[in-house]
Amino acid sequence: MQLDTFNATLNHAGNLLHGIPLVGVSVRELRYLRDLHGEGNIADVKKVGAIEVDEREHYFNIARKYGSHEDATRQEMVVKRIEKLFGVELGDFHQWLDAEMEKVDVRAAGLKAESAAVGQAGAANLAERIRAEEREKLAKSLGLSIEDMDALAAKAPEPQAPQAPAAVAAA
Repeated sequence: MQLDTFNATLNHAGNLLHGIPLVGVSVRELRYLRDLHGEGNIADVKKVGAIEVDEREHYFNIARKYGSHEDATRQEMVVKRIEKLFGVELGDFHQWLDAEMEKVDVRAAGLKAESAAVGQAGAANLAERIRAEEREKLAKSLGLSIEDMDALAAKAPEPQAPQAPAAVAAA
């Protein structure tokens, strides 16, 4: 089903100086917020587009967004308000929410593992690329090819530790 989306301002607690921007909210979410905060506390409503949604899942998403994962009583109040306002039954909301949270956990674990793998390989690739660029700059500044610079470096004696000046050594 397709629903219109809107940008608006929520005047929290009726305070015109405490406007909270609402961006891309659906017509149903707007209706929920009007019911919750009062008709006059939603202002500057402008249609900005439309979204394709699964109706039941959209109600679940509104309940998840405005409910509380830590407070089951508050979450249940939000679910009941949505059920009453829209005349729907969201009895399996908690099972849906648990499944959604599991999907998020699985996705987060996968992204974390992928990020770690890419991070290590990416850091090694970056270090190698920087090393190659620095070698090219040095060779160019010396007027040599990289191969000639490497050959000279192979023939160069190992650097010695600095020696203290004779006057300091005698003291």
